[in-house]
Amino acid sequence: MKIKFLVSFIGAAISFAVYTAGAATAGSQVGRVYVLSNKPENSVLVFDRASDGSLTFIQEAATQGAGTGATGDPLQSQGSVALRADNKILLAVNPASGELTAFRVTDAGLEFGSKVSSGGFFPVSVTVYSNLVYVVNQLGVPNINGYTVSDAGQLLEIASSTRDLAGGPLALPAEVSFTPDGTQLIVTEKGTRLLDIFNLLASVSVQVTALLFPRQKAGSQCLRLLHPIA
Repeated sequence: MKIKFLVSFIGAAISFAVYTAGAATAGSQVGRVYVLSNKPENSVLVFDRASDGSLTFIQEAATQGAGTGATGDPLQSQGSVALRADNKILLAVNPASGELTAFRVTDAGLEFGSKVSSGGFFPVSVTVYSNLVYVVNQLGVPNINGYTVSDAGQLLEIASSTRDLAGGPLALPAEVSFTPDGTQLIVTEKGTRLLDIFNLLASVSVQVTALLFPRQKAGSQCLRLLHPIA
């Protein structure tokens, strides 16, 4: 099935990741597009993208978690799927089951890697930098939670990495994202119109001690954690 424009999916979370390959001849494949379906049995829809912009559906990969099945803008967020910079790992949130899924990216499509708890309620956005992953949970007491991910798609939760957002229950976070250099995490709060900025401070050792703290909460207790950096 080839289509010229990907406009919307009934019940889908309209967040997507795009992989772009090198130069190609007209009409040939130049990349991939990944879209979260947000079905009750959640999945990621995979499309080949041609140089003329057309999309060809190739796979529906089950996350083994649950979406909401709602229509419109069900997650009110950006970044429900995230592709690692080396195009080897794709992350996807499972909002209804409170889980995070990692896939291995192959030439044929996606292969399931692992699934873990998101560390909160209703995860809506995920971000990845090297082997470090963070997810933001929107409901309950909104928070972020951290993981490492291997090239095999195995997610491991970072001990004591959970951090509540500055806006508390009214935060309604919409997106979590690493800065391009991987030194900070930024979370947008729609409910409070705040930006939570977390500094990630790392030494040059293999086992890194990192301090994360939101700047607007001066004097708050810092979260200290250990994680490996590839």
